[in-house]
Amino acid sequence: MSRKREHEKALFAAFLEAAPEFCGERLAEWHQTEDERDFPDIEGVSVTGRKIGVEIGEWLNEEEIQAAKRKERVEAGILDVIGDQGKNPTRHIEFVWLHPKSNARISSGDRTGFRDQLCACILESDRRWPHERFWKTGHQLSGDDLSVYPVLAKYLDAIKLWPGDEAQWEQNWITFPMRAGAFDADTMRRPLRQLVAEKIWHYGTTNTGFDDLSLLVIYNRAAIYNSPVETPLHSYEDAVAELKRVIGNNRGAFNRVFLYIAVRPGEQVFHVC
Repeated sequence: MSRKREHEKALFAAFLEAAPEFCGERLAEWHQTEDERDFPDIEGVSVTGRKIGVEIGEWLNEEEIQAAKRKERVEAGILDVIGDQGKNPTRHIEFVWLHPKSNARISSGDRTGFRDQLCACILESDRRWPHERFWKTGHQLSGDDLSVYPVLAKYLDAIKLWPGDEAQWEQNWITFPMRAGAFDADTMRRPLRQLVAEKIWHYGTTNTGFDDLSLLVIYNRAAIYNSPVETPLHSYEDAVAELKRVIGNNRGAFNRVFLYIAVRPGEQVFHVC
């Protein structure tokens, strides 16, 4: 079984823990269909003998996920080149943020030069720190500042140095800024609308052979890779309300639609319609 299918099966089992009577009664048994192309993803029988089907879709912004995974690969490659960072040797720099170029991949011939020049750059900046009046709140090297370190300039857009005192970070003091970017409520609501609309359209209103058929939308991996859904300005409840308006009376082949927030055990299940 593929990792994706195993993940999907585990999420459905967790959903059953949170909403054991989602179809109006408990299931006597259930199983995942053999082929992920089969419809629906889950087939089961209720305690009264009804044939139950569940089609699963995961709420994701795929474009953001691909960008986040590319960033992870780039950062992992650079950390591998740096190797064991050891104790921070500086007196004035608490930690360092590297800003890699897009899809930066350090060649085998540049690995030693990258490490050596990064160390030299940091130590030289630490030496200059007490004499630079505008560095007290931090300093960023880019452009001409990096040109004297040609291997660094080849793979990095900038290096951000953050000030500290004698109590330095003991490990992992060379790192990367957290993922950030512009987003609004529609960044995540748009793919949610598209997912549900595509499922309803694809399976139409034909007789599926099930006594009860549900569409289960799961929010899980998006919590790691995507822009947040819950902020001070928008919430899961807002997304559910919008989804209700989008679906209206057109659920297609589905008897009901659920949104399962599967970020932590016991998270929320929303009965959308």
